[in-house]
Amino acid sequence: MINKKVLLIILLLFILSICIVVYASFPPTSTVSTGMNDTVISINYPYNQIHLGNHFMVTGITTLGSGASNQCLIQTGLKTVEFIIIISSEVDTKFEIYEGAVISSNGTAITAFNNNRNSNTTPTCSVFNGPTITSYGTNIFNATTGGATTKSGGGLIHRSDQEIILKPNTNYIINGTNLGTTSEICSHQYQWYEG
Repeated sequence: MINKKVLLIILLLFILSICIVVYASFPPTSTVSTGMNDTVISINYPYNQIHLGNHFMVTGITTLGSGASNQCLIQTGLKTVEFIIIISSEVDTKFEIYEGAVISSNGTAITAFNNNRNSNTTPTCSVFNGPTITSYGTNIFNATTGGATTKSGGGLIHRSDQEIILKPNTNYIINGTNLGTTSEICSHQYQWYEG
């Protein structure tokens, strides 16, 4: 007959293995002390990157005439870049992302801001408007938003489940084309963290 102690150890190991499986199924979180009354909170990885000063953003508004296009160049550096794009438009607009573009001129630099306004960390990833493009590279994303497509402007890519991990030292083009018959205002927000 099995000893009660052995049976208890087997039961405890079984419960521990269930706890490990359940814990592993949750997304990674970080524990952050707020410094107030020793309060501890848990946050997910992207938000932890903001607290660490590794999360950056670029925003802008562009007016596109009927049939007009606008391009932004994203140049990654040596670090891994996990990128989010949020775009809204008034009329039907086609958005494309190209990887591995060949550029003869970067265009106008767009200042990226650290989401943690207390951090002096600057990004290794750079963003430019109006680059001179020799070759677009590989089209890796296409979508249409605004106007008749979505019945209203809205986010093209929603946070967290649509993150794109960009290759290091690579040029990416984000191209927006107004498919409507009138001018439109298009807003864009690029967010990323580096690690």
